[in-house]
Amino acid sequence: MGFIAPLLLALLVLLSLRNERRPLTGRSWLLLRSVLPSWRFFEDVEPGPELLYCVVQDGHDGEWRPVLSPPVRRGFFLNAAGNLYLAQQALVEQLWSELDGVAVDDAPGLTSYQLVQRLISGRMREKAHYRFRLTSPDGVDFESGEHAS
Repeated sequence: MGFIAPLLLALLVLLSLRNERRPLTGRSWLLLRSVLPSWRFFEDVEPGPELLYCVVQDGHDGEWRPVLSPPVRRGFFLNAAGNLYLAQQALVEQLWSELDGVAVDDAPGLTSYQLVQRLISGRMREKAHYRFRLTSPDGVDFESGEHAS
């Protein structure tokens, strides 16, 4: 009798992971869905804006380098590097959304803009002047002025 509950749970997991995503409309399914939690938070994950920076030397831009790169997943429960990456990517997305209604000259006054500057300064190995660029998957760009690290 003790193996029936795990067997039913495994059957429910298999039913929920099926390939086609038709909504279940029966009353018993709706009741069951209200009791069991859902671990599918997002149906489709779209790529966010990419943050790049370049070092400026003698008025010329250097090579554009990515600031953030996803870490290699090391553990299932403890994933500090992954959590930090997600927080930094959320900061970049916050800046991207705030830039939508702001004039280019007013952008450096945004808190998220200043936090992105600190993020880039912390990632740079050398003390130099730099510029950063946000690039969206649609091809829309935002390019900053020159900053000192």
